Amino acid sequence: MKPVRSIIAAALVSLALQSAAVAAISQAKVERSADTLRLTWADDHPVDIYERTAAAPRLLKKGARQGAFTLEHADRTRRYFVLVDEVDHQRLTVAERLVPLAQGSNFRDIGGYPAAGGKHVRWGLIYRSGAQPMLSPEDLAQLRTLGLAQLVDLRSSEERWRNVRQRLESRGGRDDRRSTRAAPKPLTRRQTILSGYWRPSGGWHMS
Repeated sequence: MKPVRSIIAAALVSLALQSAAVAAISQAKVERSADTLRLTWADDHPVDIYERTAAAPRLLKKGARQGAFTLEHADRTRRYFVLVDEVDHQRLTVAERLVPLAQGSNFRDIGGYPAAGGKHVRWGLIYRSGAQPMLSPEDLAQLRTLGLAQLVDLRSSEERWRNVRQRLESRGGRDDRRSTRAAPKPLTRRQTILSGYWRPSGGWHMS
């Protein structure tokens, strides 16, 4: 019976260790309401909250246990937060999913999603957006701070040409193809697959 008990004990220990691993930081997200950011997460352990800055991480809260933290007077600067589990030292980066634009259409960061090998898509490298003709000058200025380098367009040639005409009409221009450059060429298959995503100069990466 002793070998059987040893096997059962080992199995229970293994199960406990797996449960502890599952109990790591999860469900982390950042949501904005006006100039207030609210971080929420799930973790059985106390968590240290840092804001990632160019100089060095800035500690915002030590040993947070309630699974929520509020940052007030937060302007629209893109902010990245790092949650650190005080027990197992797991680290998780999280940021606002939606980029707060005055006239943007679902412009969002696709970082943070699970990837192969337990990794996650790195924040701040790939963005997805809807139509962009209505972006205000302030929106465009904010997007320039993201370091965007490439725009992959998923729209058909007809959709892209229609938006060119809409912009002309909204600005008092003529609906005359001779007054603009020729209609765009059809997209390649690769462009069709990747289109609709903004890619900053850092390239496609996982973290």
